[in-house]
Amino acid sequence: MSLFIGDLAKEKLLASFLDAKYIELQLKFERIHELKLKKKGVDLVYKHKGKRFYIDEKAQLYYPNVILPTFTFELSYLKKGIEKEGWLLDENKITTHYFLVIGIYTVHPTDFEQGFTNAKIISVNRNKLLAFLDSIGLSLPKLKTYNQELRNQRECPQKVAINELFIKTQGCLFYSKQLEEEPINLQLRIEFLIKSGIGKVIYPTKKIG
Repeated sequence: MSLFIGDLAKEKLLASFLDAKYIELQLKFERIHELKLKKKGVDLVYKHKGKRFYIDEKAQLYYPNVILPTFTFELSYLKKGIEKEGWLLDENKITTHYFLVIGIYTVHPTDFEQGFTNAKIISVNRNKLLAFLDSIGLSLPKLKTYNQELRNQRECPQKVAINELFIKTQGCLFYSKQLEEEPINLQLRIEFLIKSGIGKVIYPTKKIG
């Protein structure tokens, strides 16, 4: 099967691989299939010490067999020409954590069906992320303002520097105007997320904390 199979097929194949890794890490999880919960930003429910955590898996499936230094957090996109709020800004989501799945390596370079050999999973606490962004001046209203300013521009670079972040070491805004959905994202560097205490590598590692 080609790498260009449908998104849903790719996600199902990756989900099976990830489930095996969660079991290896002894995570008590339930994979969610109910559409109502999935629309609220829940792919997994993780139970730990009597608490329930709602996890949204975000995988770099379009970039297999490479490790990118950044991850994009969606601010907005277009659907049939109508602007929709991205998952980072959507306050109707009940997500407590994002699992960023990067460095996804496949058995065969052009065939997802042959399976995966490795991936790196980084857990990001949503509340910590939003609180940190707010502390440096990137509150949700400010991000929405930046988003609308970009939408109103006819011409702008794909990477847009902002005063609150150092573009080379922390992040920037990322406007993919060449794509059909024209998504606008907050692009953050993985190393920056980890050093700031917002992100934590949970695989490959046997320590969960």
